[in-house]
Amino acid sequence: MTNPQESLFNRLHEKYGDHYDDSESRNYRIDLYLSDIAKLIREQVPPDGAVLEIASGTGVNLSILKDLVGRQNSIEWWGNDISTEMQAAFVRNHGSQFLVSGDMTQQSVNVPRLFNLILIIGGVHHMTNDLDGLFRNIKRFITPAGLLVFVEPNALFLNSIRKLWYRFDSRFDSINESAINPFAIHEMYGSSFKSERITFFGGPGFFLVQNSMIFGIPKIIKRLYSKSLTQFDLWYSRYQFRRGLPAFFTVWKNQQAESTTRWNNITIE
Repeated sequence: MTNPQESLFNRLHEKYGDHYDDSESRNYRIDLYLSDIAKLIREQVPPDGAVLEIASGTGVNLSILKDLVGRQNSIEWWGNDISTEMQAAFVRNHGSQFLVSGDMTQQSVNVPRLFNLILIIGGVHHMTNDLDGLFRNIKRFITPAGLLVFVEPNALFLNSIRKLWYRFDSRFDSINESAINPFAIHEMYGSSFKSERITFFGGPGFFLVQNSMIFGIPKIIKRLYSKSLTQFDLWYSRYQFRRGLPAFFTVWKNQQAESTTRWNNITIE
């Protein structure tokens, strides 16, 4: 049986890529959080290390991070997505050797190595019906002292309105999707991770620039306001109103000792 999320993103992949991969959305992400993630990678991932992005879509975020970190670096950039259409786009951009296919909530997923940094941008909230499976795999695939970084919609921000919206908009899978409370999820799944950072961010630009597809905003209109709204969100995010900012960026560090790192079920190729 096809996973509802796979069906959803196979159906939306062209519109999704058209809105999320354009220069305005890219620049928003760079200014609000990708530059910070690139800094973490430069500082924490060794030159022969590897980054895995779960729910990577076309791989556009990895392409941006490669440029920000420096393409001369020999870090390996891996992606995973449940959508076969997104997987095909990722292979065109990054090569099939760096694709981890399959549903990351399932035990059947295997990888050829461990990862120094695992990144999820807007993916955890699509897997809320099986977070146990997701975090079980993350623990399988992350190195000792590796970093888990995720960027998600903030459940502390107007969540009752968001739930109603998800329920009546066909572009959402209301059964499997839900915003994330960064404190609650660490309490549930962070026992072997140290929470090193939680940064709340966003404003009108989060909706009208990064998520313009949801509102059906023509790209020619989006170009008129994207720079000003991006700058506004940068200013507004300085105040860290956890209930007044629609998204968050968090960093967890694996506390699992090397001697107990679990290599079982990892296929070495």
